Amino acid sequence: MKKKLITASILLSLTASMLSIPGVNAANSNQDLQTVAPKDANPFDQEKQNLPKSISAADLAKMEAFYNQATKLQDEIDKLWKQYYDILGKYEEFPSFQEVKKDFPPTLTSDELKKLEELYNQISKLKKEGKTSEADPLWDQYYNILYKNPLWEGQAR
Repeated sequence: MKKKLITASILLSLTASMLSIPGVNAANSNQDLQTVAPKDANPFDQEKQNLPKSISAADLAKMEAFYNQATKLQDEIDKLWKQYYDILGKYEEFPSFQEVKKDFPPTLTSDELKKLEELYNQISKLKKEGKTSEADPLWDQYYNILYKNPLWEGQAR
């Protein structure tokens, strides 16, 4: 139990640290980190810039090892959550597009409605196939259409 708490604490600290790096956000931290630092660069080099200069070389080396280990563990955790939600997606109730469409603003054009239905059906199919995580880019497109419409209730994002 103590080992799990320590691991969780390291991961939380790492996440908080990564949020303080310019250009890195929680949603796409790995992707954004690659944008900030070249692929060949050590990601910890970027992190070091935000650390106190008074940290000893020995402690800095330990911190780098923890950082690298936590990053690896976070990647493994992300893969596990992806697999978890892919399986869960097969069993979740997913309303028909006609039911969902009732909440849409009346100002959507027929082209927008057609595109929304197409995206929704693709997302539904991916969920049923256990590929929930592959639907994320489609959800982005779906919500971009809705959010550009000021009358939609879900506007606050």
